[in-house]
This record gives sequence, structure tokens and C-alpha cells, in this order.
Amino acid sequence: MFSSHLSEDGKGIFLVIPDIQETMQMQVDYSIQSSDGTAIDDQLWFSVHDVQEPNLAAYGFPNLNIDELAMESAATSVTEQEEQPPTVERGRELFRQTGCIELPLHRWK
Repeated sequence: MFSSHLSEDGKGIFLVIPDIQETMQMQVDYSIQSSDGTAIDDQLWFSVHDVQEPNLAAYGFPNLNIDELAMESAATSVTEQEEQPPTVERGRELFRQTGCIELPLHRWK
């Protein structure tokens, strides 16, 4: 990931991921702080099925310019994390972390 940007209403985050492509599983680890100062360290996994140029203004990011973000990410050397092959152990850990969870709704308000 190259950079992240908070939406005008403070409820959305736009992640700049250079050369993002369709994939069955993507993992994002994050450490953020809520408006009341609560630290939130977590991970999420998702699939990327359809990569399109985003309408940033429609999603609450009117001051971001996709062309400028692309140029900045291309001009900056990004150290990529070494990709790890899938293993039974990593699968077990992923299931343990996400297989049977209940997310408290108050975290997402």
C-alpha cells in the first residue's frame, strides 16, 4: 500500500494500492485510533473482483486526484513485503482468527 486517505466525513478510508489486480484473497493489517482515542489494531481479508477507476468525489474524497496519486506512487519506491506461500498452518491461523467471530457494531459507527 502506498498511502491512505480519510474521507471528509471521517467514516471512510481510501487505500492507494499501486497496480492492484483481481485476487481471491488480500490481507490488510491496520493500526488506527478512533476519535475518542481508542487504539484499534486488526486485520481484514477480502477478495478483489472488479478493479475500476474510483469516483473519489462520490465516495467522499473530493480533494483527491487519481492521476496525482498514481504519479506519486510511481515516483516513490515502495518496498514490497515478501509474498508468503499458502500453508496449512497459515490457513489454520486465518480460520482461528476469523472463523467464528462476532464484530461489535459499535466499532463501525
